[in-house]
Amino acid sequence: MIAERGRPWFISRLLRGARTWWVCLLPWLILWGALAGTGLLWSDWRHQQLAGLRANFHVQVAKVRASIESRLLANEQILRGIAGLFAANETVSREQFCDYVQSLRLKERY
Repeated sequence: MIAERGRPWFISRLLRGARTWWVCLLPWLILWGALAGTGLLWSDWRHQQLAGLRANFHVQVAKVRASIESRLLANEQILRGIAGLFAANETVSREQFCDYVQSLRLKERY
């Protein structure tokens, strides 16, 4: 087939007739569809990434919270021991208190 006005025959055939307006819009519709699909995929990916980060954050918070609670319980036990020392003796000398603190071996445990 012979091309009209330097166009290939299949483009000339597509551009002829009453329905030529949709042929001109077709590339734009495909472009907008592809962009919309890309946007939806990106949005879903971003949502999944944020959900993963949020889950990781909650795990880290739980670990820190458990560590703090453990440390507070240990400190509470130390304070209860000191209260017991003072309850057992009416007067506690400086040396007695230092001996008690050294017997706790705080430097080794903390």
